[in-house]
Amino acid sequence: MKVTATWSETEAEPVRLAPRLNEHGAEILRQIGYSQDEIAAMVRDGVTRPAPE
Repeated sequence: MKVTATWSETEAEPVRLAPRLNEHGAEILRQIGYSQDEIAAMVRDGVTRPAPE
């Protein structure tokens, strides 16, 4: 992976990769108040996807 900007005296290195699709989805849903059972139902019903493995 390459950083798109360049600096004359400073080397920039990416700190980490971007999150994968829905990598933090369940965590975000829990933070806004959904229970684990509600999140599981959303995954089962196709409203959201399961977290990538």
